[in-house]
Amino acid sequence: MKISDLTTIIPKMEGKPVPLPRMAWVHQTYDDHELADIRTEIQNGMQILPKDLYGRRIAVTVGSRGIDRIDQLVRALVDELKAKGAIPFIIPAMGSHAGATSEGQREFLSGYGITEKTMGVEICDSMETVCLGVLPNGVKVFCQKDAYEADGIIVMNKVKPHADFKGPVESGLCKMMVIGLGKHMGATEVHRRGFARMAEILPQAAELFLKKAPVMLGIGIIENAYDRLMELQFVRPEELIEKEKDMLKTAKANIARLKVSAVDVLLVDSIGKDISGEGMDPNVTGRPGSYLMDGFEAPPIQKIVIFRVTPKSHGNGVGIGMADITTAELMESLDLSQIYTNAITSTLLSPGKLPLIAETERAAVDIALRTCYDIDAEKGPKIIWIQDTSHLGDILVSEAYKEEIEKRDDIQLISDFQEMVWDEQGHLIVR
Repeated sequence: MKISDLTTIIPKMEGKPVPLPRMAWVHQTYDDHELADIRTEIQNGMQILPKDLYGRRIAVTVGSRGIDRIDQLVRALVDELKAKGAIPFIIPAMGSHAGATSEGQREFLSGYGITEKTMGVEICDSMETVCLGVLPNGVKVFCQKDAYEADGIIVMNKVKPHADFKGPVESGLCKMMVIGLGKHMGATEVHRRGFARMAEILPQAAELFLKKAPVMLGIGIIENAYDRLMELQFVRPEELIEKEKDMLKTAKANIARLKVSAVDVLLVDSIGKDISGEGMDPNVTGRPGSYLMDGFEAPPIQKIVIFRVTPKSHGNGVGIGMADITTAELMESLDLSQIYTNAITSTLLSPGKLPLIAETERAAVDIALRTCYDIDAEKGPKIIWIQDTSHLGDILVSEAYKEEIEKRDDIQLISDFQEMVWDEQGHLIVR
């Protein structure tokens, strides 16, 4: 069956659609501290490196996660290395993402404005790796060959709560080394042990990586709850693992969350690999693909509906399986080969499964409401629309939340409640 044939088997809505509530914009308030001058911060932070790096080839890691002003950050970093006499080059350090191919990973970076032309340096996108050694538990640790053969590696990544497990280090510098620079081989080797052991294996593998690979600097990136660059931390290799533990605490304290008590239907406009490893962040939805639920604090959500995949994700809609309903139009945009490669490598198949498919966005919302339990008959359903799980500052909420919002000082109503508007193709028009 072709995806284009889906509309022929999707049941049509019978009778009148379920009545929809009025929606209004609200603003969720978080700490909005933001780093203004990236270039000066890079110049100051890199003073811990030797002043003269003349002729030394230095690998700079860039991953698949969306990071605020990542193109400016990388350009400032390679420019500073050049000023020190070094010959920097970029490694797409994203494990098995982008279809686990050199071409796919290079294309992924281009979506962030990171190309050889814009950065003024070479991009070494080979998937070839070198085995650095074997842990006592049998786990092999790998490093991308060009990075291993360089005179130095600068490991740079966003530090944030992981989408599938909790531990002293989660998604950050250790993961960038072991899984990002480990490419497909390294990602597969670690993931096949399961996420229940990830908190144990990741720092052990990172310790071996630091001993065997020429890491000379770690740069931890922390964003605020509005997905804006808040802090850069520059750490020496010998202190990297311990410093990352502190960075993770800061990142967790600044993560964006839904501040309401419960949700009947969550409408997610977009998912994507640039948003989260699972397309939509389980730290927001409470639905990790690993089903290791401890530590994922989120309001109870009855149904999740997804409308589209971000362009920067290049069709990789992994994470869609953690939703309940999507649309035929979204299905047409998926690259199943990327989804399956990602899901199989991570060993988590649930995020790659398909939810129920509706003909339109309007039909998807109707199905979600028809299948919810115990909706308040007087106040109506609790519906929330978000752009994605990285942007939770301004969101749309239904009128059922009015009393709850009025009692809080960290959520402000910033518009009137209005009827939901749909175009002729059944797309929600967000105004």
